[in-house]
Formats: sequence, C-alpha cells, structure tokens
Amino acid sequence: METATDNSSTSASTKPCSISLSLRVTYKNVAFPLLSRLLPKRGNSNTAERVEIIERFIRLFGKDCIDCLVADREFVGEHWTGYLNASGIRYYLRIRQNFWQQKPCNGKCIKASWLFNGLKLGEQKFLHKLYLLKGEYVYHHIHPIE
Repeated sequence: METATDNSSTSASTKPCSISLSLRVTYKNVAFPLLSRLLPKRGNSNTAERVEIIERFIRLFGKDCIDCLVADREFVGEHWTGYLNASGIRYYLRIRQNFWQQKPCNGKCIKASWLFNGLKLGEQKFLHKLYLLKGEYVYHHIHPIE
C-alpha cells in the first residue's frame, strides 16, 4: 500500500487560517483520504506533526502495509527524512530544482536540476549512488514533471 501526505489550506475568507495534514492511501492511481488533522496555523506542517500522523497510521494498520510514502516538496527536511530512514519507511519526495546536494564520494555540491539534464517528460532514471540532501543520505529516482 502506498501512502501520500498533503498539506491543504482551508479558510472561509481569502486568507488561510489553518492547514489540513492528510494521509491518503493510493490504490490504482487513486488517492483515498484516510487520516487527516486540521492544524490551526498557516504554512506547512512540521516534522512532529507528520510523525504523529504516520505513527497513528502504524498503530491502526501496522507498518507492514506501508509500501512507500509519497510527498510533495514541502515535506523535505533533515529531521523528517531522518525519521523515515530510521523507521525503515521507503519514501519518494518531490524536491525543488534549486536544492543543492552533496556527492559523498567526492564532496562536490550539485544542484538538483542538473540531475534532470537530458531527461524528457515521461522518461525516468534511478541514481544508484547516495547523495546528501538536507543532512540525510538519499537515493534519487528522477522523472521530470511539468
């Protein structure tokens, strides 16, 4: 089972006064909201709030049913990816093109967008070497989107 996270703004006026942190189960390319929490603030959720909803899911359904976690760009962070790595939860996080990351083998810093060079829409590649991104070692599975 694949899970997805989402931050959505909610408000009756034009200015958001709270955000909704949702955990969705994806089946056959359709995401079904499973757990949600309204956070009385603007902006993005923090690591503690994300960990809480993942731990709630694990208490209810067990960790073994998680195939991977898919999340958008606002879910990148050292403590968050550290939690996922330590918990053994496989994840796919969309990253910003302007993120800098380090190649541990030589210490060279490269921009994420450079990893996309030469790829067309619909193409993908998996980099089999670790990169240091926001303080955590990650693998990259790259596929450009519009």
